[in-house]
Amino acid sequence: MSKWLSAGLNAIMIFGNIAVFFMYLCFIVPFYYLYEAISGRIVNSILTGDDFLLTPGRHVISAAVMQSFPSWPYAILMAIGIAINVWAGIKFLRALLEILENIDQQHYFSTENVGSLKTMVMAQLVMVVADVFMASGNQLSSSWFFRINNGVASATWPTCFDDLFVAIALGAIYVTYQHAMAIKAENDLTV
Repeated sequence: MSKWLSAGLNAIMIFGNIAVFFMYLCFIVPFYYLYEAISGRIVNSILTGDDFLLTPGRHVISAAVMQSFPSWPYAILMAIGIAINVWAGIKFLRALLEILENIDQQHYFSTENVGSLKTMVMAQLVMVVADVFMASGNQLSSSWFFRINNGVASATWPTCFDDLFVAIALGAIYVTYQHAMAIKAENDLTV
């Protein structure tokens, strides 16, 4: 392996570990949504926040709509979705870093890589579940206030399908790699 490739992999692994650290800090975000619900500021956050875009057209939101908005279900859906998504993101990134470390050590065909790929597929499927929670919460803000979340937790229904497609693609890579490992093991036995 060339020195440049090894240096590049090491740089990616350093940035990946920094990203994992910051992802652990993202576990604070669900508590923010719950705090906003406790303090009764969810509606104000949606209506005045920079994370929400107003859909085109003229929309008048009455005080009755603001009073009847389901703040707690919204906060709980978003908190659960974000917590699950952060957890799955950490698992995904750590598995990817394990694969990169094995590549750097020139262990291209190892059972650890198969396990890491399986972890990545499972983490991606868990992200689909998290997207369902966040898309449900964002559907509430869209239906009640005509505001579309474009911030950190901006999952919508198409996002669920996008993440499902990524999970299917990763699953195909996993199955192909698993078969390649079986062929390699069979080849090692015959030689």
